[in-house]
Amino acid sequence: MHEDIVCKQLEKLVDEINASNSNYKIKFNRQVKQTKNMSLSGANGRLGVQPSSVGYDISLSGKSIQKQMYSFMKELCNKECDGYKQLNTKLGKKDQPYWRVSDFSVVKKAAYNYATTSE
Repeated sequence: MHEDIVCKQLEKLVDEINASNSNYKIKFNRQVKQTKNMSLSGANGRLGVQPSSVGYDISLSGKSIQKQMYSFMKELCNKECDGYKQLNTKLGKKDQPYWRVSDFSVVKKAAYNYATTSE
């Protein structure tokens, strides 16, 4: 999936989410140097979305959001996470679990669920 397509999809999705509930204040973020690194913020932690070879990688950034959304993501994707975006093998730390999905509707469901989270 091309990153500019993913960027447009996410910008539109953020507008849609915020329009659906006046309490939502979700923001779209894109790194300047690593433009494929995109995320949603404004709720608990960050929901990362990156283009992948088959579609999208959805990741949970922040310990609190991982506790709140890991089970939801596992059920939504019907599997354990595919790996971790942050890996420190020397310290034995794994952080930012991600799920690789091919359908944007899964990203959309994850984003709507993310919007409902709070610290």
